[in-house]
Amino acid sequence: MQPDNELVPRRGKAILIATIIITTGVTVSAFLPRGLLPLSSAPCIAVIDSGISPSNGLSTRIVSERSFVNSSYGYSVNDETTSDSKPNDVPHGTYVAEIAVRTNPHVQIVNAKVITSENHATLQGVMQAIMWVVNETDATIINLSLGSMPTSGKPLQEVIEWAFSQGVVLVAAAGNGGQNGLRGSSIETPAIFQEAIAVAAIDSSGALFPFSGRGPLRNRIIKPDIAALGIYEDASGREVAYGTSFAAPRVSAAAAALISLCDSNGWKWTPGMIKAALLASASHLAAESWEVGAGQLDLNAAKAHLENVPKRNSYPMAAYVMPEEFPYDFERIFVNVTTTVTCSIFATTNATFHLSYMGSAASWIRGIDTVYVNQTGVFSFSIRVISSQSHENLEVLLSISSPDYLTMRVKTAFDVHVPIATIGFDLTHTVWPIDSVYGQFRSFYETLGELGVAVEEIRGSDELTFTRLKSLDAVAILDPCTWSYSNADLNSGTTSPLYTVDELDLYTEYWEDGGSLFVVGLDNSSINVGAANKLLSRFHITFNYDCIPETRIVLNGIPSTRLITGLEPHAVTLGVSSFDYLGCSLNYTGDAYEIAYTQISRQDEDGLLYVENKTVMVGLEGDKQNRMVVVGTNFLLDNYALNELYESSDNKRLAYRIVLWLTGEI
Repeated sequence: MQPDNELVPRRGKAILIATIIITTGVTVSAFLPRGLLPLSSAPCIAVIDSGISPSNGLSTRIVSERSFVNSSYGYSVNDETTSDSKPNDVPHGTYVAEIAVRTNPHVQIVNAKVITSENHATLQGVMQAIMWVVNETDATIINLSLGSMPTSGKPLQEVIEWAFSQGVVLVAAAGNGGQNGLRGSSIETPAIFQEAIAVAAIDSSGALFPFSGRGPLRNRIIKPDIAALGIYEDASGREVAYGTSFAAPRVSAAAAALISLCDSNGWKWTPGMIKAALLASASHLAAESWEVGAGQLDLNAAKAHLENVPKRNSYPMAAYVMPEEFPYDFERIFVNVTTTVTCSIFATTNATFHLSYMGSAASWIRGIDTVYVNQTGVFSFSIRVISSQSHENLEVLLSISSPDYLTMRVKTAFDVHVPIATIGFDLTHTVWPIDSVYGQFRSFYETLGELGVAVEEIRGSDELTFTRLKSLDAVAILDPCTWSYSNADLNSGTTSPLYTVDELDLYTEYWEDGGSLFVVGLDNSSINVGAANKLLSRFHITFNYDCIPETRIVLNGIPSTRLITGLEPHAVTLGVSSFDYLGCSLNYTGDAYEIAYTQISRQDEDGLLYVENKTVMVGLEGDKQNRMVVVGTNFLLDNYALNELYESSDNKRLAYRIVLWLTGEI
């Protein structure tokens, strides 16, 4: 940690620290000056992408290039050329570079090729490209119009953090998996990292494209950071391609323009300052911050912002906090239930910011008084209104200040309601980024809120205590023991969280003391069935190592499901004619009983046809009016199910009736 009066210097070879990450492998590298302005006068953007095939507008802009498509970096092919590999027959890297140069004709380009013609890039390839750019080129900005689903392990995150610490601005496409918000959290790696400027895609009218990745992240951090036009146009102005890939280079070009502004005024700059200025000056859009971040890129406003903020030691002191308003439109706040707000701060340099809470609900806020920021920082505060009645028009105004910075504010305005019940979403044994009230269970969370049922997330094992569980009317254990591919060790295969004996004893104690449980599993391709059964076997129930249906088809990103119509008479199935299923069947003994089943037909090697019933939902009732439901799929609860995008129109009714039955409301 550095004292507040020490500044992190701008990008430059002279300030590289002694700990250098060594690059290895043999690939072609060329330094090709093209008679441009000196690098000190012309900011350089590194395009880490599919390579670049120089057009008339690019041939004089490329100053350095190298391919990382090499078997030593995990590729199945070796390609030493730096021309565009045209993944899916699209000259992707060329488009990205052209947008950057058209947006800012003064920039120069570094071409780092990591994507093959099969639209594949390896983690090692991307990491090596970033390290090469930082160590061996004069690029001040890295554009990453690529991404993958977030995975566990931190090697890429550490490289991103390191590049940022060396004074490099990192801009990343938010991702194209938004599916009009139905996926919930859909920001991709590397855009999820705090140091990266995650860019959403909007059209020419300022409307968010349906495909654009959305947040918030599972850890409640707001992403994307900003939005920009996500269209590539050819020389005639015809729209050719769409995506967040084509929004990111506009932000990269704007960052380069801010660096030029600083250079021309003799100002110093840092990546945190560039990010703060871009976000603080963004234009408002008719969308929420978890969809478009701070708003639409506005370069002129960003320049004016830097000109007007205080200066210290030749640094423009820019800062920005996000979100500026809370709660989000899908959230509902209840009395005696904790709601956590997580904020990100971006600033020119390291500083301690002081937090002051004011307003009619300030007495119900629990939060820190100061937060230390070294260009980026995160802090949280919680709202817990202790009351026996509802309240309207409550407000908290959070003021965030530090010497030399303009004061920032976060406004929280809300009504608070009395819940009919409170249920916990136990996410302690799933590592999937989509498993949260912000992810694939957002619609489930909204449905329960509309019914007056409050939801509290249990995220860490340290939160798994008997006192915490007993404060809830029921606990939903969602996706226990999910498989995860760890990029920390690319040869390690899959891993999953496992239950400890103490945790198993805790759930057993909770049940025996009168607690109710809702266990939601999947088949063994998604969760570690054996590990999950360590818990279920305590109640004489187990998941099977099968999959219903055995085959599936994915159309427009939506998988096919089996329609379950075999429903036993029960409180949870009242008025329900069917529900969707993609998961495993169940076994049960003792006092457990079947709630739903399906018929499976199979043919043996002699051609004989067999039909058997498979249990897919089980119930159990304790002697203290406690109840349990176990189901081998989450496809009746996810956002697609509750918005009727599978086959059944009864998923929502079944979901809320299960919760109401577990909590004793029916």
